Amino acid sequence: MLDTTNPGAQQHLRDTYTTLTRDWGNRYIKLDFMDDTAIEGYYYRPNTSGLEAQRIGLQVIRDAVGDGVMLDKDGSVM
Repeated sequence: MLDTTNPGAQQHLRDTYTTLTRDWGNRYIKLDFMDDTAIEGYYYRPNTSGLEAQRIGLQVIRDAVGDGVMLDKDGSVM
């Protein structure tokens, strides 16, 4: 699991999703197993809840892919 509050993990997400969309042309991305991503624990940014860390990660992905890409989730606490 990536700690989405960590700047290095955020950059990894940006790089990955930029490759998927800008380089490979994907316009639809399905995010599976989202019900397992809001995990409570210790994060790079102190006092961050699991749900907040999930939101940060999803925002990083949304910003990386832009508005022209559909993000679909499979299971989630959202």
